[in-house]
Amino acid sequence: MSSKLVSKTLLKKLPEELEKKQLALLERETKLSAIESELKMMTEEIEVKKNYLEKKEEKIDKKIQQILKERIEDIEKKEKLIEKKEQELNKTLKIVKSADKFGDFYTHLDQMYNLYVAAKGNDSNILETIKMIIDARSNFVSNSIKK
Repeated sequence: MSSKLVSKTLLKKLPEELEKKQLALLERETKLSAIESELKMMTEEIEVKKNYLEKKEEKIDKKIQQILKERIEDIEKKEKLIEKKEQELNKTLKIVKSADKFGDFYTHLDQMYNLYVAAKGNDSNILETIKMIIDARSNFVSNSIKK
């Protein structure tokens, strides 16, 4: 009898226990559903922030590209200006070189004149002598090229 009594008591308590377990399960399902909803909202929020950051990154990239393009154009302009200034300087230097060459030529001519006058005592026939020197040099250069 005692085992019948225990079985009857257990059978009476079983529906209560089952109901408690079902309530606990329902409570867990509710919590799980709430967690899932919260995760879904967080995921959506993260996706919105991700899209915002991607758009911002795209704008920054475009701005960087624009700045780089402007700087490259500025550098190219400056390079062209420097190149132009170099050409002008080279022209100026060539003029200076030409002026130096003319100065050397004049110095040599002056020395020739002084030597001629010192040797002859006057400058008569100096033009003919200079012409003969130039002709002799021309002939020498022509003969050197032919060889």
